[in-house]
Amino acid sequence: MTPKDVKTWLQRRRGELGAAKAKLAELESLLASAQADDTHQHHLEVTESDRRLAAAQAELAAARAQLANAKARQELAQINYERFVSLAQQGAVPQSQADAARTELKQSQAQVVNHQRTVDAAARTVEALAAEAQAAQLGLTLRNTRSNYDPRLRLQELKLQIAEQKAAIRGIEAEIAAQQEQLAQAEREVAQRQVVPINTPVAGYVWRVEARQGAFLGKGDLILQVLDCQRRWVDVFLDEKMLRLVHPGTRARIELYGDKWVTLRGRVSSIRSGLGRLNPGDDMVIPIPENYPRQSQVRVELDVSDAWREGNFCYVGYTGKVTFEIN
Repeated sequence: MTPKDVKTWLQRRRGELGAAKAKLAELESLLASAQADDTHQHHLEVTESDRRLAAAQAELAAARAQLANAKARQELAQINYERFVSLAQQGAVPQSQADAARTELKQSQAQVVNHQRTVDAAARTVEALAAEAQAAQLGLTLRNTRSNYDPRLRLQELKLQIAEQKAAIRGIEAEIAAQQEQLAQAEREVAQRQVVPINTPVAGYVWRVEARQGAFLGKGDLILQVLDCQRRWVDVFLDEKMLRLVHPGTRARIELYGDKWVTLRGRVSSIRSGLGRLNPGDDMVIPIPENYPRQSQVRVELDVSDAWREGNFCYVGYTGKVTFEIN
């Protein structure tokens, strides 16, 4: 598609995206209403389950109190029985009283058993109602199956519809993003036809700009000069007699006059003599007067270093004091 066709398509899909978002807002509004109904029903279920649990707990407490009373009467009956049996054996009371005490003890024991059963049944009821109360707190039910009119079912249905609607919106947004990227790529390609990027062979500082705006450039024309800060050197001019001490490979230390805090180090890479009387490429030496200074050019290749501050062009053009490390 042409850029114009892409823009038309984007406008149409953006309209569909707006309609989808409006539908999502409607579903979210219905979801809020269903959540309110669900909260109200949940409150009613929790209240009812708590009421039943409280009543069962009260019955359990009453049953336990009755059981405690029955046990107390059983203990008293046990004491009376033992006392009357002892007295009957001594002939202090008739045997009939001991028999009556035994009957009373058995009756009290039977009452304890009955009250214990009542307590156990009440405890099971409390346990079951406590489970129902806990389920109600979690929005669950253990007593019946919910009908289709339950707000929780509507809530689940709305959540599913909202998830589907959000997925549809994400799909439309992804399509729009992809088409926008294609449109941007097409616009970049058009822009690249008007502006050509320049890649330098090395990273460094721009030392000089040769080309001017509006000028026509051909293949091989010089555009700008870039300083390679990893390949620097210092030229030192020495009397030829000093060459007896300085040789290629001799280490040197350079103290810059323009920056006293920086000390550079390097190694002699080449020595050129005949300055002023022999030009490169000449095969004839020009005689010089007897007292004319005889100098040589010594080039010191600096070690690779990042010891420079921003904006000083790697110290290119600086002068300094060179000290050779002579063994």
